[in-house]
Amino acid sequence: NPEKSIPRATALALLVVTCLYLLASSSLTLMVPYYDTVTSAAFPFAFDEVGAHWAKYLVAVGTLLGISTSLIGSAFSLPRSVYAMAEDGLLFHILAYVYPRTQTPIFAVIIFGAMSALMALLFEITTLVEFISIGTLFGYTIVAASIIILRYQPVSKCQFKLKPEEQMEGISTMEANSENPAAIATEATPLSKSDPSTPVKSEKSSMIPKSKSHDDFGRLRQNLRQVPILRRFEPGDGVKSAVVLMGLFMVGLWLVVLEGTEYLKQATWWAVLLVIVFSILIVIFYLVIVAHEKNDAFLTFQIPLVPLLPSLSMLVNIALMLSLTKFTWLRLVIWITIGLVVYFIYGIHYSRENRKTQGYGPMVEYKGDALLPENTISGLNEEVKEMQ
Repeated sequence: NPEKSIPRATALALLVVTCLYLLASSSLTLMVPYYDTVTSAAFPFAFDEVGAHWAKYLVAVGTLLGISTSLIGSAFSLPRSVYAMAEDGLLFHILAYVYPRTQTPIFAVIIFGAMSALMALLFEITTLVEFISIGTLFGYTIVAASIIILRYQPVSKCQFKLKPEEQMEGISTMEANSENPAAIATEATPLSKSDPSTPVKSEKSSMIPKSKSHDDFGRLRQNLRQVPILRRFEPGDGVKSAVVLMGLFMVGLWLVVLEGTEYLKQATWWAVLLVIVFSILIVIFYLVIVAHEKNDAFLTFQIPLVPLLPSLSMLVNIALMLSLTKFTWLRLVIWITIGLVVYFIYGIHYSRENRKTQGYGPMVEYKGDALLPENTISGLNEEVKEMQ
């Protein structure tokens, strides 16, 4: 099942690569102290220092092969990402043209390949690395926040396939019985007086907890629905607001920690107070998210430990982003501005999702002076949506 195997394979590949990088870094520091390492050529320098001169040439060849692999991989993946966006109408449609002979998005390959080569020619490697880092971290932060929001969306806004409520109830009943085997016997032993072969549902079986309904997704938990402020929000809106505010307070926390390090070392009262206040507010809005019903009925792969894992991802990514230089942030702002201009001038008007939404108007049919039956209209609406 690719919906589950591909995410698992991606996570496994990341885990293996992370372990390899950790082992390589450990071996480097065992050969040469980290403060003596030459950052521009770490492994060749380390092998040269320990007398393995032949190894430094081998590492140099491996480095060139690795760079070539990354270049080919980028030339393969970036044009196809552009093709997907152009096919959805977010970018100019010419970028979605597929050359019949090679079956490749030829214009996307040429244009964005030339742009990549031009940026590599004009900018230093340090600048490019910082620019890629902040773009990647920014994207990961948005993805982590989106995961939380999607898992607490009401079912009316959910665009993914969900398990039927009957299936969820059956699973929850089986889990409850597996934890309490006596419940199985209690549920089946009493028999009906009229029909001895028919078991009567006992009081104990009626106490088995059933799964929450799809309609509960995004709403406050049953015992918290009278909280004065939170009960005013529509399902899902409270979680959105909590995620945004939690992210803003994470930014405030790391700004104080990174920019006011000297004040924290001296235990200046206002710096310590700000750290405490921001930390408490982050925890409060995290608990607001937890106070809502989470959607665990997805048929596809699900990220575990939501919202804890995405919240920690946001916290770490924001810290890494704020540790980059101000010029890197300026470049990111310019890049985002260009993207927003393209989106609002072109993408928002020609996007496939926008056209699909506009095409889903209410369908009413008249036959003479009589209105068609409601079930007929709903059936026609469903057929039109499937055709679109």
